Amino acid sequence: MRKLLLVLFLFIHNFFFSQEKAFYEQLAFDFYATEVLQKFPVKKKIKIYKWFDDYHPNNFSFAVPDCLKNIVWKNNNEFKVISGYLKKQYNLNSPNLELDFSKIDTKQFKIKKRKKGNFPKLFISYPHIEGNNQDRVFVNLYQLNSKVEVITYHIEFNSKDKVIDWCRKKTETIILH
Repeated sequence: MRKLLLVLFLFIHNFFFSQEKAFYEQLAFDFYATEVLQKFPVKKKIKIYKWFDDYHPNNFSFAVPDCLKNIVWKNNNEFKVISGYLKKQYNLNSPNLELDFSKIDTKQFKIKKRKKGNFPKLFISYPHIEGNNQDRVFVNLYQLNSKVEVITYHIEFNSKDKVIDWCRKKTETIILH
């Protein structure tokens, strides 16, 4: 009886506590490559980066997805990175260390090893949730078309890791000399 309880405990523990969270950056990139670019094509090859420390933007904070439906947030303080996600990503054995580009259209994308290169470039934010609500996950994709033009795609996932909504915002910076 003791062995049966031990086996049952190990099975339940492994089933409920070791389930992997989705690799949201990959899901967001795949959605961008297959759905978004059909609606908003880019004439030049988009530079993309394979490793997580290169495709995460260091110049951008998470932008509030206020162009999505039913959004009432006022600022970024209401969003936070999924608990434990960053720690898991910094693990060298993590499956979330690099993006899989095996199915990309090489006419549309160019894989770069570092953040150098011409425009356009694509960066992906860490996945965020609203407060402690795990039912909705948000990822931003930043398409830098030039030093002054950025198009942000806000992608919203449900608890089953399916895209339920997305929107696009264009930002241009005016540089005065």
